[in-house]
Amino acid sequence: MKWLTASLRVKFFIMTFVIAALTIVTMSLLQSRVLTQLLESSFRSSSIETSEKIGSEVDSLIQRWALSTVYLLQGIYSLPEEQAKEELQRLIDIQKDFTAGDVISEENKILTLKTSYALDESKEKPNRSELAKTWLEKMRSKYPDRLFFVDIGTRRDTLRIVRGIPVNVAEGKLFWIVVEASKSSISSLLNLQEGMKTYILTESIQDFLAGAAPSKDLQNLIRDKKVDQLMKLDVGSGFFGSYRDTKKIAWQGSYYRLPSSGLTLIIQQKEDALFAPLNFQIKQTLKWAALILLLAVLISFITAEALINRLEKVTKATEAIARGQFQTRINVVGNDEIKQLGDSVNTMAGRLVDLLNHEKDMVRLEHELDVANEVQGSFIPQELAREGAMVLASSYRSASECGGDFWGHYIIAPNTHMLLVGDATGHGLPAALVTAIAYATGHLCSNLAAQNAGQGIVPSMVLSLLNKALYDSLKGKLCMTFFACIIDTKNRTMIYSNGGHPFPLIIPRSPEDERLKTGKRKAKPFIVLNDIKKNGQPLGFDPNSIYQDSTQDFYPGDRLLMYTDGIVECFNPEQKQWGTRALEKSVQKNMENTPVLFRDKIMADMEEFRANTPLPDDATLVVVSTELEDAA
Repeated sequence: MKWLTASLRVKFFIMTFVIAALTIVTMSLLQSRVLTQLLESSFRSSSIETSEKIGSEVDSLIQRWALSTVYLLQGIYSLPEEQAKEELQRLIDIQKDFTAGDVISEENKILTLKTSYALDESKEKPNRSELAKTWLEKMRSKYPDRLFFVDIGTRRDTLRIVRGIPVNVAEGKLFWIVVEASKSSISSLLNLQEGMKTYILTESIQDFLAGAAPSKDLQNLIRDKKVDQLMKLDVGSGFFGSYRDTKKIAWQGSYYRLPSSGLTLIIQQKEDALFAPLNFQIKQTLKWAALILLLAVLISFITAEALINRLEKVTKATEAIARGQFQTRINVVGNDEIKQLGDSVNTMAGRLVDLLNHEKDMVRLEHELDVANEVQGSFIPQELAREGAMVLASSYRSASECGGDFWGHYIIAPNTHMLLVGDATGHGLPAALVTAIAYATGHLCSNLAAQNAGQGIVPSMVLSLLNKALYDSLKGKLCMTFFACIIDTKNRTMIYSNGGHPFPLIIPRSPEDERLKTGKRKAKPFIVLNDIKKNGQPLGFDPNSIYQDSTQDFYPGDRLLMYTDGIVECFNPEQKQWGTRALEKSVQKNMENTPVLFRDKIMADMEEFRANTPLPDDATLVVVSTELEDAA
């Protein structure tokens, strides 16, 4: 023992062994921690992306089915019962996934079965049609404003799609079609790799694929991760982290809210598959650790006192790195393994510093963008809204995480609506700041007008106040085109003012409207609000800019179309712009549709033109319809 305690080689061996072990453990722990974070971050992104991709495919399939039912409804609601049944039978026969269907009329909230058809009645329940009508009555009572539903069918292997169209809203007349479709096409979209599984939840928290109540594992997941609350918040997609099922198997997963059908897709993956690369890395690290320790034993009995001082430097440096002092660097002279070890530690510490700083910056930036996007999202009204006798259907496409488009609708007095639309310079966070100022100004003006029963506020005043606010805040560095109007549905008038914004269109109900017959040239079926003499410059350039009001008749049944230049300035893959003329052609082609379909058809024409080419600017389209207005 005395020899052991006095031997320099033994001392050096013990010291080398300890230093090598500490270094390896420290590197392994840090490497494992960083790799774990990278794996979790990568899985989070890929899981959400996968759920969104698969969910979009499922949603697109359901939308195609729903669209075919809309075309049928528009064609058969006025047909006799026999012809209607023939058309229904043709739809069921053509659509390979449809198995049965029922056409139901509604008048003053009373549902009546008009006709029904099934490919094979022997496979259907005898009271299928009555079950469909009873279910529709329940959904109409729960969601009186909705015209589209998706739920589990009467059989476990089918789903139920319901679509309705208003025939005479004033008299409470609607027409409905209830279609039973096979789930096989949806199931084929959900084939994932081994170690993954999927669920689809209905709005009533039922297992859509199983056609029954959720399993115990799924119930635990919904409860533990509060999935039902996320569904009520209508959050598009997200990641709900780690949890264990009844067999104690660890899973991680994500969810995606299907926008058109109200269904929620859940994708899960086993954690052991997720962390397989990490386990492999740990095994490799252990192998290298054993090799390094063996080398340390050999070196300890060969080297002399001089090596101890150099190793002490390495020891102190690695201990400092282990304490989190990642700026520590080692200066060891020589050209041997100790020098290489010192260089390796220096390289590792430098990479760790870069990696940790990058991770912090990414987390901070992601958080700031998420917050900004949430705040800005609260500025934009819903895509479909009914305010009194007015229907508003809108579409908003952002060119980046934060957009520069804004529009708003305010009821400032009985029968009096204020509508605003604007487009800030560029997009991103600076443009989002401009929209925040516009939102605050519009909100302030609407409150002032509401307090004075709509008196004292005109569109030109709104533009002047916003122009002053933008200039005082940004000193002309950013600007905004803006259009404001006030519609009095009782007196059938519109007052509007424009600050460099694309001219909105008024589309009368009748092509024979006297307002269209101006000039010698053949009149277009819409009125362009292009009062050039009173059109002001964009807001934010000059605090002394003057804005003027113009007037226009606005009759019951008129439709107002407002948009930002991102609609007409989008490009296709050949770098050609869509343009104002193409927008006007789309308006003329689709103007006979309902407000929602009118909006959707125009946006579909634009999307078809650009063919997934990135948007150069934010694109907003707003359709304001008074088709439900009374003449008074």
